[in-house]
Amino acid sequence: MEKEKTVLEVCTDSIESAIAAKKGGADRIELCSNLIIGGTTPDTKMYRIIQNEAGIPARILIRPRFGDFCYSKYEKELILEQIQAFREEGAQGVVLAEYKGLTVEQDTQLRKQLREANVVYKVYKNTLVKRAIQGTAFESLTDDLNGPTAIAISTTDATAPARILAEFSKNAEALTLKSGVVEGDYYDTEGIKEVASIPSRDILLGRLLGSFQSPITNFARVLNQIAEKAGEGAEAPATEEAPAAEEAPAEAPAEESAE
Repeated sequence: MEKEKTVLEVCTDSIESAIAAKKGGADRIELCSNLIIGGTTPDTKMYRIIQNEAGIPARILIRPRFGDFCYSKYEKELILEQIQAFREEGAQGVVLAEYKGLTVEQDTQLRKQLREANVVYKVYKNTLVKRAIQGTAFESLTDDLNGPTAIAISTTDATAPARILAEFSKNAEALTLKSGVVEGDYYDTEGIKEVASIPSRDILLGRLLGSFQSPITNFARVLNQIAEKAGEGAEAPATEEAPAAEEAPAEAPAEESAE
């Protein structure tokens, strides 16, 4: 049985605590304000600074006030505005999927896979979502918000929602991709399936690094072969010296000249 990955999420309400969480090994943070009273919606500027300084995946607490969770129609309007503000700040990819017919076990497995990839997966009323995406890059999804619709959102990997949902749907026919917006562009059902085939950012970076390393590796291999050839030449046995030439016979002493 595959061992479940443990994800460490730390609740933070300041820039310093978010940076400390990243340094301490947190996988992601839940960002809020006023943690001492249970937490309220944080400021978008604080979120922006945290992303620039720490670059850690964040889940935003949307809560306009402390106290109970019974909100008036005016508070609901405020909640929608807060959601819209944070979507504009960080959402790179949003995918709509029809989930009707999934078993409880399948739904649990899907949510686990998405959670491990830092993808937010929610089911909201279509009317609320339509109002929340008005005037944003995701407004093109409006016509697809009909029937039971789940929303998968990623702020770190634009293709992750489509990729995970498409892969999961291979063994769960009840789950179907409807459409999506990736980095500002709208994709219909067929288009979002094409997006799903794009490898993750980490895999693409690995391939890019491999392409950089390949010429270097080949060059190092050539140098090594040259060095080996040179070594073989140096170790070749020296040619035997020719035997010394036999000494020539000593010249006969010159005859004494006659007096």
